[in-house]
Order: sequence, then C-alpha cells, then structure tokens
Amino acid sequence: MYAAHFGPDPAIGGPLGFVMEPARGRSATLFALLAGFSLVLITGRPQPRTGRAGRQAVGRIVIRALVLIPLGFALTGLGTDVDVILAFYGTLFLAVLPLYRLRACTLAASATAGALIRPKCST
Repeated sequence: MYAAHFGPDPAIGGPLGFVMEPARGRSATLFALLAGFSLVLITGRPQPRTGRAGRQAVGRIVIRALVLIPLGFALTGLGTDVDVILAFYGTLFLAVLPLYRLRACTLAASATAGALIRPKCST
C-alpha cells in the first residue's frame, strides 16, 4: 500500500518506478485475500465461535468496519490517484456478519449462485 500511494509513477519513475509497477492496481487482490483471512481468524472458522466468544468476534469485526469506513472516506478526500477501497472493505465486513456461521457448503453454493447471477463488471 505504501508503494501504491507514495511510490514513483512507473511511467516517470525510472528503474524504481519499474520495480514499483506491481503495486499499482494489483495490490487490491492481496489486500482482499488478507482481509478475508483476518475475518476467518477472528470468527474462529472452521468452527464458528458461539456465545460470548461469538459476540466478541462480531464486536471486533464491527469495530474494524467502523474504523475502515471513515478512514477510507478520509483517504479518498485527499484526492490521490490510487483507488482507495477501505470504505468498501468496511462495508463488506458488516455485510459478512450474517454469513459467518453458515456451513462451508452453503457458503460455496451462495457464492456460486452470486457469481452466476450478478452482472459482470468490465473495466
């Protein structure tokens, strides 16, 4: 993230810009993977936490989301040329809360259905 936001522009950065090229626009994939992995660790998968531990896990996720959303808006307000996705991730953290106790088969079926039904994005 540091390289994507503060590194030299690959077009004018010379050799260092060439080395930093992978950080431009491609770091979001790794960021999404790590965000999902952190949710898995917090919620206690493959055996989801229940009771007090489950409520604490939900609280931790809500706190993370409530930090990420305003932080994402603040960074977007700086006018950087890098796409800031923190507010989107905070929203997804909240959206995942009803799903974290579902079985793996149910999650796989809903993900497959979503992939087939949703419109494809073209960029």
